[in-house]
Amino acid sequence: MWSRSLLAVGLFFAASVWAEAGAGRLEPVATLSLYKPDTGLTEPSGLAVDPSGTAFWIVSDNTEVIFRLAFDGALDRFTGVDPRLTDLEGITVDVRHNRLLAVSERRSSILSVDLRPPHRIAEFPLKDLAAQPHARKLLSDRQNGLEGIAVDPNSGLVYVLKEAKPRLLITLSPTLDKLIAIKALDGLFKGSPASEVDASGLALDTHRGGLWIVSDTGKSAHFLPFDEGQVKFFELTYRAEGSTYRLDNPEGIALSANGASLYVLSDNGRKSRLVQYAIPKFD
Repeated sequence: MWSRSLLAVGLFFAASVWAEAGAGRLEPVATLSLYKPDTGLTEPSGLAVDPSGTAFWIVSDNTEVIFRLAFDGALDRFTGVDPRLTDLEGITVDVRHNRLLAVSERRSSILSVDLRPPHRIAEFPLKDLAAQPHARKLLSDRQNGLEGIAVDPNSGLVYVLKEAKPRLLITLSPTLDKLIAIKALDGLFKGSPASEVDASGLALDTHRGGLWIVSDTGKSAHFLPFDEGQVKFFELTYRAEGSTYRLDNPEGIALSANGASLYVLSDNGRKSRLVQYAIPKFD
């Protein structure tokens, strides 16, 4: 069942607009309140941009549903309440299979939700894909577990992010039935201003050839190039009432359809927000 809440007038996020970004920083362009208790969106934890460029997909880790936020301001419950959709921490769109993929930290699983009605749900526990006991233990971690997910639209490969102890990037087959690689991320962040922070969200960037990782404790975003080049670090800020503030507890990250903008959502109680950033030119 769908329930609808209209956001306050003023949702002006535009995925097709190239705003000028300062050299070496993510420039905040717009911000929107995301605390919507009437719909159950009170702890936003994961974000994706629909490939159509007309809507966001959002999960809230205290609500067992998936939300759709249209660029015209309409906020819908896309799914009904389902216990399998508990503690969702990340979401992405899998265009090849016409489905949404989300990760549950508490269940250590990937949840697949068909975009076609009746929106069937399937669950893929990660531990079932690991042959070795140590790998099964890592993939069953529910304390520092799954926080983000992304799909490469070209290869179909699925990337899953483990939060900490250790931070891992897990690569799965497009059909979610094969574990392809587990990569430790801790060493990649050494020397950055946030070398000890955890990871809380993931987005794939085909325009720049890499992955974006957001950190809630670091209040930062990191770009990891696929070619093993240097990791880029960006502080996350927003503007309000003429002042600039650090973005507290950023949890989800997504890229606009044309790669011009980065979107980050924060889980900060009544101050939860969605912020749009202009991405600077990379060297």
